[in-house]
Amino acid sequence: MRLRHLEIFKAVMETGTTSSAAKLLVVSQPAVSGQLRQFEDQLGIELFQRKGGRLVPTEEAHQLYKKACVAFDGFQAVERFGEGLRQGTAGRLNFACSPTIAYGPLPKALDDFEDAFPKVPISFDTPSNERIASMILSESAEFGLTIAPLNNPFLETVTLESSPICYAWPRSWNVDHGHETMEVERVPQDRLILYPSSEGIGKIMHAVFHDHGLEPRPWIEVRYVWNALRFVEAGVGATLTDQVSATAANVKEIDFLPIATERRIPWIVTHRRGHVLSIAARNFLDKLRIR
Repeated sequence: MRLRHLEIFKAVMETGTTSSAAKLLVVSQPAVSGQLRQFEDQLGIELFQRKGGRLVPTEEAHQLYKKACVAFDGFQAVERFGEGLRQGTAGRLNFACSPTIAYGPLPKALDDFEDAFPKVPISFDTPSNERIASMILSESAEFGLTIAPLNNPFLETVTLESSPICYAWPRSWNVDHGHETMEVERVPQDRLILYPSSEGIGKIMHAVFHDHGLEPRPWIEVRYVWNALRFVEAGVGATLTDQVSATAANVKEIDFLPIATERRIPWIVTHRRGHVLSIAARNFLDKLRIR
């Protein structure tokens, strides 16, 4: 049985003649008649009796018609969903990301994505990098967003963007560093809040100092950028952060300057090796890019 047979059968049931069904389907009348005979032969039952130029449905035809309508409703739903996938208005956006990205660029990107594709449901989580890798491999997340690569032979990674590194300090300190950028040697280490050197952003920030022969002396170590920026907003400490996160903080409470370093904070996209990202995912990642 072919879908075309069902389509022709349904059209004949609804119009009463093969000629009317042919006009409805924009095909020739002989084509409709031929396909209808094939359908009856395949089923091994008579669906219509020919009386006075019209086709009178048998009881079996009426029973089959009900099932055909259900089948076509399902087919049309699939067709509409497929069109939605093509246009990026259907499907699902499901990913995991590091807290640094969740605090900085993510809110604006998700807001822009929802404005453009309001019918696409969104879910994301901010677990550890190890957990992000597990979620991608188990297909409970389509992709991950991190600032450190997830090293696994079954995963592929690509750097989407990168953000400059900044020194951020409380505006209440009333300090004017007087430059468009700050040299690493001039970064004050009093009340400096940094991150563990063994983890993603911490490795990068410690390397900024090591590149210039300096050893950082943090006042406090915290795991996430948003923790550090809360201290800065409270006026009790300064930190190194990425420019996007600094911009996302309460700019009424903090000042920041780019650091004179070639190092940047990357936004790394990771997915299963050989997996092609969905249209929804690609549309979202486009919104995530630095403008």
